[in-house]
Amino acid sequence: MERIHQPKVIFIAIEKSTLQKILLIDIIIGSGLYVIIKIISSSLLIATIGSMAGTEGIKTIQRPASGGKRK
Repeated sequence: MERIHQPKVIFIAIEKSTLQKILLIDIIIGSGLYVIIKIISSSLLIATIGSMAGTEGIKTIQRPASGGKRK
């Protein structure tokens, strides 16, 4: 007797605070850093790299120092 495989549905729940953090850090702060660095340096490449490095630096600072999982 053959088993009939039914498609599985997976739901992923994302907390509202996680979405707010992503929006705040990546979009708002990243754009702000980009504009500020672009005005100062007048270089598209330096502004892009500075924006990426700035947002990643902020994310690194916000992670728990213990290295454990967040709750």
